[in-house]
Amino acid sequence: MADLDEGFGRLDALNRIGNQVFYSNLLDPLTGELSEPLLKGNFARHDAPVSFPPIWDTPYFLWAQYDASVLNELVRNAGEALGVSAKINMTAAAPGRPLFASSIRLSDIARFEELLRGTDPFSSEDAGGRKFTGLVAPRWKDAQEKFRGDPAWAIDEKLVEQGRDLYRAHCFECHRGPVNDAAFDKKWPEDSFWRAENPDRSAKSEKNWVEVGGRHYFNVVQMPVSAIGTDRQQSNVLTTRRVHLPESLGLNPEDDLNKAGGCGLLADKGVDPLFVLALMDVVGKTIDQWVIANGTSEETKRQMWGPRKNCQNQRVYVGARASHNGKDETVLALEPQYRARPLDGVWATAPYLHNGSVPTLRDMLVPQAERPRSFCVGSRAFDPVKVGLVTKAKAVESCAAGLTNFDVSLLGNSNRGHSFEGKETDLTKLPPGVIGPELTEAERRALVEYLKTL
Repeated sequence: MADLDEGFGRLDALNRIGNQVFYSNLLDPLTGELSEPLLKGNFARHDAPVSFPPIWDTPYFLWAQYDASVLNELVRNAGEALGVSAKINMTAAAPGRPLFASSIRLSDIARFEELLRGTDPFSSEDAGGRKFTGLVAPRWKDAQEKFRGDPAWAIDEKLVEQGRDLYRAHCFECHRGPVNDAAFDKKWPEDSFWRAENPDRSAKSEKNWVEVGGRHYFNVVQMPVSAIGTDRQQSNVLTTRRVHLPESLGLNPEDDLNKAGGCGLLADKGVDPLFVLALMDVVGKTIDQWVIANGTSEETKRQMWGPRKNCQNQRVYVGARASHNGKDETVLALEPQYRARPLDGVWATAPYLHNGSVPTLRDMLVPQAERPRSFCVGSRAFDPVKVGLVTKAKAVESCAAGLTNFDVSLLGNSNRGHSFEGKETDLTKLPPGVIGPELTEAERRALVEYLKTL
């Protein structure tokens, strides 16, 4: 089967990483062949492309990646290095060349993360002065300076005020309070992004911020894929893909992760392990081998690892009761999640949804059936009114040379879900894929105006 066209600004990173680690890395370095026929099944086509995510603020998210699948930052970054062809020995141990020896420059990776992270915002005693440092989100007002005199880039403060109320009504539940809006925090102090608990979350015993090993992390909201209704192809990679592991690697992902991090993973009845758990195990072994090879002290190792474990999200990998051979037992069940990030700098992150299927913020606020079915990707042109990619009124766009067409009818490209439609205002009664009632055009304009300021 052919790969999907990822197009500009997208990559099926997970399947690519899986193919590199569990197929290419298992090819014999001399013959270029696989040691076992079953390893051929480890290669998967690229069929779950997602947009390159903005990385500002990310070091402080409790769970990273669109599907909330990575807890530890060193594991995340080392795994990505393996996916872009860092050398790693996964075929045969030899003197001076143990299994999982790699070319990863792990100390540099840890340093990059530290630079992106900046200082802990809770290191300040002044709650009103808390903010992210390190790599921070771009601001509309800075871009606006480049287009002085262009009314399309001007901000209507009255619309911003209206949009702020709409944000609190329709966006707060998942994206939480804005990161940098003093007016929001003054109007709804209990709902501030920087509060350790918000009233609606403390009622569920779920803090807004959690402390792990002396560091503070923002507890990103997670929603079941079935509820948010957006394209589920990317979530399938971590809940359905399995890989065959040669016995020579000595890997048992569930046992290894449980022993190393106390993850509490349930035993999996599958013949081959889930790809995500196998990848976490390989990355963990690679990090351990790097530590040994470089004579890393325990203190340096602790600093590089950080306080979070190499464990999987137990909202996804959950237990369920089932009858097996006449006995009632707890078995592994999978409930894929997507996580919502704060909308800090959201104006600069088009196209929208995790798979880049919606070209503008304005299109995100119309009923899902009214969103563009086709648009061109790759141009640097920007629409400051709708906020996002420049689109045409035609149902199917003909793209200029060098651009790629995004067709929402293709596998992995659905633009459904996260929709405002209908008249139901009770959030508990909304159908899957719908998160609020249909907005008027005036409300859309006000909410987009406010989102520009975040």
